Amino acid sequence: MMSTNGWKFVNGAMMPTCLPLEEADTTILKDKGLWRKPLWRKAYFARYTTQVGQGNGEWYWVIKDTPLDLDSIKGKYRYEIKKGMAFFKIEVIKPLEYADALYEVMVNAYSSYPKIYRFIPTREAFLKSLPTWKKPCFAAFHRESGKLCGYINIVECEHIVFYSGQAVLKEFERHYINAALVYGMLCYYKEQLEKKQVVIVDGEKNILHKTAHQEFLVKKLGFKKVPCILKVVYRPIIKMLVFLLFPLRKLLLAFDEKSKLVHKINGVLEMERVVRLQKGYAKKE
Repeated sequence: MMSTNGWKFVNGAMMPTCLPLEEADTTILKDKGLWRKPLWRKAYFARYTTQVGQGNGEWYWVIKDTPLDLDSIKGKYRYEIKKGMAFFKIEVIKPLEYADALYEVMVNAYSSYPKIYRFIPTREAFLKSLPTWKKPCFAAFHRESGKLCGYINIVECEHIVFYSGQAVLKEFERHYINAALVYGMLCYYKEQLEKKQVVIVDGEKNILHKTAHQEFLVKKLGFKKVPCILKVVYRPIIKMLVFLLFPLRKLLLAFDEKSKLVHKINGVLEMERVVRLQKGYAKKE
């Protein structure tokens, strides 16, 4: 990831470097020579959100800005959290001290991802990345064996706590390890959440990775979806391609799991659908 003048280049797109839920500085988007600027010349489009708290719910941020009150959630989910906490002990760890165990968990978890977006780094690359992990890092240890079975990687930036990544050993999912991990993390930030000192942010609406993680956070652990308005500014040639491909989006979805390129195109077309819907140019499907 590289950044300049309030914008960063991420996976072919330019995105604002401001904190989530904040308004981006869009002055540069008015520059006629925008797509010839360093970094921008490599990007296909720029994406940002605005008017947080408004919109039709088609685009949103997933956040937690209040402490979790167990009594306020359904008994079934309360049971899952308590069951998970009975099986696992959640601790803050130093990643380098558990490098091999963390790699094992990551490989096990990522192996089940669809091939179109599955990426498993080599052990060498993973170990080299660990010193860049920010604290705190939460780990779930099996209470009987002491085995590290899952982790949550967090990045703290001012008052924003970025929910950077979560992975668990698949065999322990039936013991509610994911619920235990998130609950342990929320307990760690309980006082700060009570004092409105932090906001935990999982991210924007997920359109590329087909997981139920965000729904899991909202349904079972008190996170909420904060609506906003999605804005996308395309490079001229990309704008033309989007215009041509948009009527074919349902056909392209049939090939979504067969091609990484088609999967990425479908992601862009989904954003375009949301933008048009928010502007009133399209009907909700």
